[in-house]
Amino acid sequence: MGSSDINRLPKISIVVPVYKAECFVGKLIESIQAQTFCDWELLLIIDGSPDYSAEICKQYAATDKRIRSIEQENRGAHGARLRGCQETRAPYITFVDADDTLPPYSLQLMYDEIIKGYDIVKAKPCDKMNIVQSVFERQELNSDQFVQGVYLGDLAPYLWGALYRRELFDDYIFQLCIENKLLIGEDWITNLYVGKRVNKVLSLNIGVYYYNDNPNSMMHTVAMSDEYGKRIHNVNLSIIGNDPKWDYMKQLKAAACISDFFSPTRSFSHERYVQLRTFIDKYGVEPLWPYVNKRYLKCFQLEWMYRLYTWCYRKVKSVLKVKKKLID
Repeated sequence: MGSSDINRLPKISIVVPVYKAECFVGKLIESIQAQTFCDWELLLIIDGSPDYSAEICKQYAATDKRIRSIEQENRGAHGARLRGCQETRAPYITFVDADDTLPPYSLQLMYDEIIKGYDIVKAKPCDKMNIVQSVFERQELNSDQFVQGVYLGDLAPYLWGALYRRELFDDYIFQLCIENKLLIGEDWITNLYVGKRVNKVLSLNIGVYYYNDNPNSMMHTVAMSDEYGKRIHNVNLSIIGNDPKWDYMKQLKAAACISDFFSPTRSFSHERYVQLRTFIDKYGVEPLWPYVNKRYLKCFQLEWMYRLYTWCYRKVKSVLKVKKKLID
């Protein structure tokens, strides 16, 4: 690699928060090095990791000039992503978790699409068949469609598995999540924020990301308390705003969140029960079917009966499921 190649700006920046990832990060780096698209920079943000992750990252960085290993005090995943965004040099950015990997065609496929004028190209995790499709579904979305899809869960809320125009991100959204101590759901909030800044998004029904279902990950070891749920809801509303065009979407989401009543870490709420009843009285139960298990809608006609039903359900689930650390 010549000096002119080293100084030339890359086309894609890959940001990876690294924390307690010594068993995984080497495989991730090698999957990026195996990409058919080679014009990238890899930013490995060592987020105060107490294991040998930093040493592993430095070894790879020493042999590949496209890789940078950057250390900081522990600030969480979004603190690491903020640092990564501040260090990026490319016009497009993608986020990868340290315990996951990419199929070799991933970056090339998304780059070939985003340069056609999209702000985001959002694809899917690979299925177990690992089949590379030659023909796949494409759906163009405007800003409102993207925001609604993320908000209601029709589009995956994760930052990974997508390529973004770098200008969509600023310090504010990362700092907002950090200041509100969001450890779960921060990707959801971030996608809503950037979704309001886009013109055109491409959603692809093809796998570009190998997700490793790590039993030690945050999603498997912590759960939201009622207080945490309220906090993320308030942050959510601050992003969405008060435009009347979002009223139905907010009502539907509030009604669909009735599934929280059946989580062992959450509790029954009269206020949210009223929201459910009000929505069903106005729109019926059919709009909820794509978002809520139908058995969650049993006995909802009478509040005392529904309260008892959800209490029994939570008790049974708490016995059957391993306890997670509750975050407030």
